[in-house]
Amino acid sequence: MGLQVRRVLRRCDEAVEAGNRGDETARPSAAVGRLSLRERQVLAGIMAGRKSKQIAEDLAISARTVEFHRANLMRKMNAQSAAHLVMLAMSVS
Repeated sequence: MGLQVRRVLRRCDEAVEAGNRGDETARPSAAVGRLSLRERQVLAGIMAGRKSKQIAEDLAISARTVEFHRANLMRKMNAQSAAHLVMLAMSVS
C-alpha cells in the first residue's frame, strides 16, 4: 500500500475518532467521518488502483460486496466517479 493511501487511511481514522469525541473542528471532512472500517478498506484499494475483484480477494469478501461498499462510498463522499472519489480522499490528507 502506498504512502499516500496510508496517509488518507490515517486521516480517515482520525476523523472517525474526532467524530466519536464530538470534536467537529478536528474532523477533516464530515463525509470521511461517516465511513465504516470496511468502506475505508475498500477506499484504500480503490486508491491503490485495484479493481473490485482484486479488492474482494484482498479483503476475503465477494466482488458484489465490494461494489456495495463502493456505492456507499460514492454516496457518502458525494463523488461523481471513482477518480473524483480518489481526489476527494486525497484532499483529506
